[in-house]
Amino acid sequence: MIKRTNRIPFLWPTLALILCGIAISGCFLDSKKEQSGVPSNLPNLEIYPDEYNVRSGDQIEIKFADGWGVNEKAPTQFFLKLDGRTLFTWSRDDLKKTGKLTLPEMKEHGRYVLEGTVFYCAKNTPSRCLIKSVRLSLNGVKADSVPVLIDIQAI
Repeated sequence: MIKRTNRIPFLWPTLALILCGIAISGCFLDSKKEQSGVPSNLPNLEIYPDEYNVRSGDQIEIKFADGWGVNEKAPTQFFLKLDGRTLFTWSRDDLKKTGKLTLPEMKEHGRYVLEGTVFYCAKNTPSRCLIKSVRLSLNGVKADSVPVLIDIQAI
């Protein structure tokens, strides 16, 4: 007969089930769906309900609350998508230069999605940082575009 002297490795699966409330699927952040049918894997997601008419070369302004700015060390990124494919990517460095995202060549009548995650910090207290994700619907047009502002507020 083999005598077990160390039972700790056998407790980890039990502990994991208890911590996850017996629902293993709740432990993992995958592409689960919210009730709206939109993937919820972006942190602190704000979905802008309107669709914005935009043209190639238009700029989308990212405005921070007073005293806040992009985190210099975190991976802030924005993605322009069409039919689920990423067409264009902006990085933290692109956003730091002008505070705006300049749209690339866009198809007329194209239905685009702009989504991204911004890591931002208080300028006078760099250890106070927040995360905000956004998702906007954009329609490619030749004329009559509207200005788009993404307002990132400190909570």
